[in-house]
Amino acid sequence: MDVSSKSTVDEVCEKINKRWGQIDILINNAGPRPNVIPTMNLPLEEWDRVLSVGLTGVLLCSQSVGRLMMERETGTIVNIASVNGINPAAWLAAYNVAKAGVISLTRTLALELAPYKIRVNAICPGPLKTDFHSLVMPQRAKSIGIETKEMIERVRTAIPLGRWGEPYDIAKMVSFLSSEDASWITGSIMNVHGGLEGVSATPPRHDMDGESCADS
Repeated sequence: MDVSSKSTVDEVCEKINKRWGQIDILINNAGPRPNVIPTMNLPLEEWDRVLSVGLTGVLLCSQSVGRLMMERETGTIVNIASVNGINPAAWLAAYNVAKAGVISLTRTLALELAPYKIRVNAICPGPLKTDFHSLVMPQRAKSIGIETKEMIERVRTAIPLGRWGEPYDIAKMVSFLSSEDASWITGSIMNVHGGLEGVSATPPRHDMDGESCADS
């Protein structure tokens, strides 16, 4: 479904609730692929596109499902944020802001929903081997004038545990936070990143078209 559409989210959540009688767990994992663009050149359309799904979508789904959980006074919400939300990377302003917003929204909802016995937590993944990063890495490599393979290897060697993450690394934390084993955990931001706190390297100078000066 289109998580940026309130009417669509409400309709789908109501159908699920009617079919099964309850919604116990909500995982907010939807997020569009950001484009690597210098912030000074960032089109408003790109900003809106990324935030409408990556942040507003989290709010809309949490509101729709949260109301149903409040009626039953039980439930858990797990939001997928990113290390970028804590330590932003250059040329990814919209994505960084969306994920920082998810972290703040997580803590806000955890406070507001605690009286209803609803837990809200977030996970901040590091670099993962997914289609998402297979599309972003070539752009990131181009932005600093190197080959994609070299970019991927640079990231790997920067991770203290020495490897890229796999989807199951995140899935295990989602499973834990959704379980009774985490019954006294709410408002927490869980880092699952192999020890990599973030990539904050200064990018090269660029022209006003967004092309790296390393290309010229």
